[in-house]
Amino acid sequence: MLASASFKNIAIFAGGMDRSGKVMHEVESYHSEIGTWKTLPSLIKPWKLSSGVFMDGKFYVIGGISSHDTNALTCGEEYDVDAQKWT
Repeated sequence: MLASASFKNIAIFAGGMDRSGKVMHEVESYHSEIGTWKTLPSLIKPWKLSSGVFMDGKFYVIGGISSHDTNALTCGEEYDVDAQKWT
């Protein structure tokens, strides 16, 4: 239900659903080299059933469904790892 991707020693997990079925906008990363989790800035809007990919130093969440609609999304969000900001 969530978007995820890894690059080098970092994996990012974004969105998904909680146990009650609420679509989430939370984002966390895992650094496998040191074994630590970090909470990242939240997605701009909640996402589920989306895909995640790293490209050119940025993490993208694309497609899926928002909590406000059951129609498939044809947009995405971009997370700049260096700036630690979603656009």
